[in-house]
Amino acid sequence: MKKLILLILLISSFSKIYSQKEYYTDFEAFWKTFKTAVIKNDKQKVSTLSQYGETGVNIPNTTKHIYNKEKFVKLYDKIITKKIKNLIKTQVPVKWSANEIYGIKFSGEKQILFTKNDTDGWQFVGFYEYY
Repeated sequence: MKKLILLILLISSFSKIYSQKEYYTDFEAFWKTFKTAVIKNDKQKVSTLSQYGETGVNIPNTTKHIYNKEKFVKLYDKIITKKIKNLIKTQVPVKWSANEIYGIKFSGEKQILFTKNDTDGWQFVGFYEYY
């Protein structure tokens, strides 16, 4: 009986490890695509990898949000500034919460955030400041 319980616990542990690895691999593939698009200044590609909907993508250091791809492409240089582009080139996002969120920390508590949803997968969310 003890061996059976131990076997069940081991299988459970392996499935959690596999799930976490799959989760990270999933993000890693998104990150490679996103980073490459930013480096190549591919505004259209970055716009397809961004989240809109209710919250939209916010523009750094403003309260403005963008709710569609066309506006994102038009304002791309105000969103992905040289500073942001350099951070994306040189930094690696880290998972910073129990939720499906990765971020790159810059300038105090500001974060470049990426999140995952069930329908569109991983997406660039924007810039947020946490206190």
